Amino acid sequence: MKSEEIGPWLLKEMEEFEGRTPADLISKGKTGRLWAALFYLRSGTPD
Repeated sequence: MKSEEIGPWLLKEMEEFEGRTPADLISKGKTGRLWAALFYLRSGTPD
């Protein structure tokens, strides 16, 4: 991911987070879900 894409990505509602944004998860202390999603994205493993 390019650095200029990070901001918009943090504010994008995502199906895998039940329509919430990564920023929502971070603000609510649910970073575990975010890290898991990033791990699976990087590994190419379907969830």
